[in-house]
Amino acid sequence: MARPKKETVNVTNEAVIDEIKVENTDTQAKKNINLEFDSQDQLKAQAEQIANLQAQLELMMRAQANTQSVPTQFEATKKRKMIKIINLSAGGLTLQGSRVIRIEKQFDSVTVTENEARLIISNMPNSARSGIFYIADADFVEENNLDDSYQAMLDEKQLKTLLSKNVKEVFDIYRNAPDAQKKIINDMIVDGRLMGVSIDANILVELGKLSGIDYLNIEEMEQDATQ
Repeated sequence: MARPKKETVNVTNEAVIDEIKVENTDTQAKKNINLEFDSQDQLKAQAEQIANLQAQLELMMRAQANTQSVPTQFEATKKRKMIKIINLSAGGLTLQGSRVIRIEKQFDSVTVTENEARLIISNMPNSARSGIFYIADADFVEENNLDDSYQAMLDEKQLKTLLSKNVKEVFDIYRNAPDAQKKIINDMIVDGRLMGVSIDANILVELGKLSGIDYLNIEEMEQDATQ
């Protein structure tokens, strides 16, 4: 009577084993499906990252292109920059660049391109440094190594108002002025005296001592010279 019991147990064990195999197969299939989904998610995430990187790269390239275009625009503006040149000599002045430019009167000016101004400096280096004419652009003066000469040079405003200052100021300014500008001041005084412009006699005396010119009697000297 014990044998039938044993057979029942064996059947039951085989059924359990089959059930376990089925469960294992289902579990593995689920794992495979999950892995497949995970791989797809990863690929999708990587594709999004690549797309984002490409977008960022395009933005960087555009920004770089815009940055590079700025100097080009600046250089184009710089080439078109105009330079003002003022005649300081007591009379007319001829500038020689790529062409002849005539300035008829003292303190009149012309405006030329930056390249033309450089040619004038190259063709007239002594006049550019001595104060025969004045370049009214501090940056241009520095770029062309004229700033050392301009430290002692008088500009048109200083020359225009010079003879209206007190004797001491006029004396100090004249003494420290470049030689070419001393001559300009001498010519201004002589022209002023001949045209009847009122000039402080003390200035005439003191500057006469420095220059060796008898400004007080300049009219008589001119009359004697024309006779």
